[in-house]
Amino acid sequence: WSSTESQSGINVFPGSDESERLFSWYSDSESEPRVEIYTINFTKAFKGTSTRTYGGSYVNKVAVTGLEADTSYRCFSGDYKSAIYTFTTGGGDSKDFSAMYVTDVHITYDENNPDGLKETAYNFNNTIASAKLKNPDISLILSAGDQASEGLESEYRAFSSTPLGRSMSIATAAGNHDRKGVDYKTFKFMPNERKSNYESSYITSDYYFVKGDVLFLVM
Repeated sequence: WSSTESQSGINVFPGSDESERLFSWYSDSESEPRVEIYTINFTKAFKGTSTRTYGGSYVNKVAVTGLEADTSYRCFSGDYKSAIYTFTTGGGDSKDFSAMYVTDVHITYDENNPDGLKETAYNFNNTIASAKLKNPDISLILSAGDQASEGLESEYRAFSSTPLGRSMSIATAAGNHDRKGVDYKTFKFMPNERKSNYESSYITSDYYFVKGDVLFLVM
């Protein structure tokens, strides 16, 4: 938790399909973020955007496209040059995949408990670790809302601190607690967002993506 890596909170969100991934992480200063993808056959860099958050830091977002099915990639991201991580795309002949469903994670900042963020982030990491131990094939986390208790950037940073989240995708929905603040708006990075003034809230909107032969609709 005390490392720069944990504080930055690299997230790998799903793209429109298995050929895409959306990367997001925090930094204290503005930069030109990038993600570099490595395979045996090629190395390619993807550039993104750096946006100031409501708290004064920056969130970096990079879309990676053109990924091949059933191939492992190594990536590092950001102005601070993260460690190298590996994730595996699906597709090819097999449409099978394993997903983990969670809800009401409630990473919590509590001014009366200075260790609240660490404790709730630690528990969330342990939950994912236990699930991966029982089912190593999990490649997608579906988080159905209330990632944070108060909708604060510090809570989303803590939610994103688990190293296990850098080798699988996570798709989130906004819950009522996420709507207590405005920081979910800069935290999330979703494909195919439906931006409608009539149907979208200030912090989020509907989106969809495909994994295997399943169409996911998040509303």
